[in-house]
Amino acid sequence: MRKNKIIALMLIIMLSSVFFGGCAGSENGLDRELIDDFIDFFIDDSPSFIFPESTNEGPMFEELISFSLKDATNIEISGYNGFGSLNVSFDKNIIENNITNSALLYSFNYNFETSENLKNGDIIEIEVSYNDEEAKKLGFLMVDTTFIVNIEGLGELSAIKLNNIVNLRLGNLASTFYGIIIEPTDSFPENLKLHSLSFICDEFPDNTVSNLDNRGNDVIMIRFTNNTMPDEGKTITLRLTDENALGRAGYSLESEYGQFILE
Repeated sequence: MRKNKIIALMLIIMLSSVFFGGCAGSENGLDRELIDDFIDFFIDDSPSFIFPESTNEGPMFEELISFSLKDATNIEISGYNGFGSLNVSFDKNIIENNITNSALLYSFNYNFETSENLKNGDIIEIEVSYNDEEAKKLGFLMVDTTFIVNIEGLGELSAIKLNNIVNLRLGNLASTFYGIIIEPTDSFPENLKLHSLSFICDEFPDNTVSNLDNRGNDVIMIRFTNNTMPDEGKTITLRLTDENALGRAGYSLESEYGQFILE
């Protein structure tokens, strides 16, 4: 601060010499008095005249620039009603030129209660944490640090029948595993994998259900030993134990179960 005052004082003296034509030393003393007043003003250590300075902590700003974190947030809502997802991220391109290589750029963290299995009409409150000290050092006052996201635009689920998308048959895999093989039909959704679904059989609730890949085929087996295999013609009731994978693919079951006759 004192360095700035000395520089300003030297400028005043030089300008005074030119303006008053060397009259600073006149006998009436009026011009000398004027210069003395200027000198007293700039030597005074009062904070009434402040020049911005840079410090080791970064530049000093007399007024911070308000910056909306809500406007700087990328919000992506995807999926289907009841199984939607929310993804948020900081759009670094908005102010990247101002904070390149700054700790602020990588300090933004979004906190909210849930991001999965969302439905239209849900309201999600998001709170953003960040490096406040770094933001102020760069001249930013962060606002909208907490804001609301309304979940909307999720597609509706399409109802399907379990009997239409899977088929059951007796068989074995690689002559090692015996049981009821669950395999997809031609109507099975293309954006879904059978082994992502979980099944249970009402008639054999204690039997192991294994997700087995039969030489590249997407199949599931309800396993038995060779001498305990159910007979052909027996009616089997099959249920999904978890519909999340089905819902994320955009489908729901018309009925809780499907019934099949073993062949």
